[in-house]
This record gives sequence, structure tokens and C-alpha cells, in this order.
Amino acid sequence: MKRPKVIYITGFRQHAGKTITALGLIGLLQKKYPPEELGYMKPVGQELVPLEDGTMIDKDARILQEFSGIPDLDPRVVSPVRLGSGFTKEFLDSPNRKAEEEKLTRKVLDSMEALSHKKIIVAEGTGHPGVGGIVGLSNARVAEILGAEVVFLSGGGIGKALDMLEVDLHYFMCQGVNVRGVIFNKLIPSKIDQVRHYITEELLQERFPFFTPPIRILGFLPMVEDLSRPTMHLLSTIFPGTLAIGDVNREECTGRAGRSSSSPRTRTTSTRTTTSRTGRSISSAQVPRTGWPSSWRHTERLENRSEDSSSPAGTPHLSRTGPSSPWSRNTSPPSTCR
Repeated sequence: MKRPKVIYITGFRQHAGKTITALGLIGLLQKKYPPEELGYMKPVGQELVPLEDGTMIDKDARILQEFSGIPDLDPRVVSPVRLGSGFTKEFLDSPNRKAEEEKLTRKVLDSMEALSHKKIIVAEGTGHPGVGGIVGLSNARVAEILGAEVVFLSGGGIGKALDMLEVDLHYFMCQGVNVRGVIFNKLIPSKIDQVRHYITEELLQERFPFFTPPIRILGFLPMVEDLSRPTMHLLSTIFPGTLAIGDVNREECTGRAGRSSSSPRTRTTSTRTTTSRTGRSISSAQVPRTGWPSSWRHTERLENRSEDSSSPAGTPHLSRTGPSSPWSRNTSPPSTCR
């Protein structure tokens, strides 16, 4: 059976926009593929939420289950390694850390096998590139295990972005992982043209010549503040024990002087109900129902940048340059840079 293509989305830090990017990419892929042919995976998670049966899974897997449109997305399967509070100390206290590391790696491989019938899998990293390294599952190592190619999310600025890429991209190179492209995310809208002028594909290819094919810039995306603001509809859905002051059918809450307010007011009618029925708070990772910003058109370059005759029209052509057997049961780390 032909193995699925794996696109691994990671970034320079936590809250870089990985979950939104994963949702956007899956949305683009659904224009070319039936939803059942697409998969999602969050190999390593840090922020955990409970399912109805008490099983703790990564919150992003739960968000993708609700919003991605993938019909058979089981968060228990796609969130195999969960680094909750105290996990690092438990790992370091283990008398056989090597065995524990191999056990965690096996969980990632088993989840990958469960998704092997998919055509394309979007895998989402966690935190900065080194998160999970203490247990042998840094973002670079996980991408290597999966035989994935990486889409890297950088932040704004010019010097700061380039300085961080210098460290982060060399880290992936050291692990033998191919970074196919960079998205510069959450840029100040008025600064986008300036960033685009100074940070070019030619510059990145000069600084990072070791990626094959040459690394590309997949987009310059502005900060869209509404993506971190809950809509009135979302508030009324997640907090059934509260009364939102405003129209739940409107896409924004109007504050003073008719301006959009980032903090919609709510009046609690039953604190006990709210606490027991939600068990979690609203965060910027939860997706408002306002849809994707127009700036997502830049990301279509990932789909259309390069195509070959062996792939359906519009298939993201991410040729594998890593290990020839990406899901081999050989879980020992590579010797490169060790």
C-alpha cells in the first residue's frame, strides 16, 4: 500500500498559529480530495482536555475533530503522546528512560499506522522545535520518524525572524528533516511589504542551501485579531449557563462608540452549570465562525507551487527526501549531530 504524504506544520514558538494553519491547509486540500482521504495527527501534545469518558487528549486534536470536516477523526488515535503536568519529572525519575522513550516513539508509530489508509496527513507540531526533546520526541525528531516534510511558521520582524530561523532551520537540518517552506505569520499589516522586500526566497536559499528542493516562502500573513476573539455565538454555545449581552447571530460584539469589542460581556446565570458543563475556558486556539481571512490565499501556494504528473491536479508536491522507510520500526535516533 502506498504510504500517505505527511505535511508537518511546526513553528518558532507556542501560539505561532499552527492549529489555524492546519485547519486552513485541510480546507484547501478538501477542494481536491474527499474529506475521508485526508488525515490529521497531533503526535505530541502539551495542553490536555478531557473527553466525555475522561480520556485526556491534546486540545488541538479536539478542535480539529470539531472543525476540520474529517469524518473519522478520533482524537484518541491522533493524539498519541500527551505531555501533561509532571510528565517530565516522571520521565526523569524512571529507572529506564531509554525504554520509556522507545515506548513513546512506538505510540507515534502506531498512530501513524492507524492512518496509513489516508492519502495526505497534516501533522501538527507542538511549541518550539525542541519541545518534547527530553523524551526523544522533539518536533524535528517526530518529523523524521514520520518521514514528513515541514512547513515552518515564523514570526514577524526582519532581524528577529532571520535570527530565529538561523537556529530553528539548522535544528531540522541536523535531524535530517527537509523543510519545504516558511510562512511568516501574524505580521503587522503595515509592515508586510517591508518584510516581503527584505526577506526573499533568494535570501533564504542562500542562508539555508541544504534543503532539497530549495526552501520556498509560502506566504506573508497578517495578524488577524478577530481569530483570537470569541464570537457571541461561540460564547453562547460553550457557556450555556451564561447570558451573552448582545446578538448571538452577529459575528462581533459592539462596544462603546460602535467599535468592535474584544471582550464581549456575559452575565452568569448559573456558575455551577457553566463550570460543570464546560470544564475549560475559551482560548485563541478555538476557531471563531467568521471563516478564513482573505490572506489565506497566500497559502494556496503550498498547493500550487509544484505539481507532478503522478499526482492529482493541485496535490501539494512534497517529495520525500528523508529515510526511505519512514515508518520503520527502527526507533533508534539517527547518528547525525548526536
